[in-house]
Amino acid sequence: MELQPHLASHAGRRACRRRSSDTSHLRGPWHLHRRADRQAEAKAADYIPGYISLPTTEKDDLVSYGKLASYGPFRSNYGSVATFDAKSGELKDFTDVSQGGAWAQILDSFTPLHYGTFGGLPVKILWCIGGLAPGILSITGFLMWYKRKFPKRRKQTVSEPVGAREKGELEPAN
Repeated sequence: MELQPHLASHAGRRACRRRSSDTSHLRGPWHLHRRADRQAEAKAADYIPGYISLPTTEKDDLVSYGKLASYGPFRSNYGSVATFDAKSGELKDFTDVSQGGAWAQILDSFTPLHYGTFGGLPVKILWCIGGLAPGILSITGFLMWYKRKFPKRRKQTVSEPVGAREKGELEPAN
């Protein structure tokens, strides 16, 4: 079925008249993140969103993972979780890891320690060297074992008799 040109142009004009901040005409969860982030910031004034997980089924919620600006360097960028209704965009739950137990806070501190994101470029370089060290040690260990197991044999020249080098009958070369 073909679209009639006058209907298509009329719909286009209507869409152009809307302000870009008006999201009432959009369907689906992808337009909710702006409203969701504003609500999360209202709940926790210094909330900084890290990433947003869009729902994959009708029953799923929209989830925003972020952090609070007051977090120290040993805190994950995704320790605070804001959950929103996927259809309405209303804030359902806000969880801050600093309000959790001691074990939750310890687990949250492992992320920057694991990736080396807490101390700037010097720490990232140190973490990179530390990450490459096991591979380098494995390669050099294998090479040392290989040289010991299979020593390099010198080729005998035509002029020297067989076994003369082992008996010490030849003079060392200068």
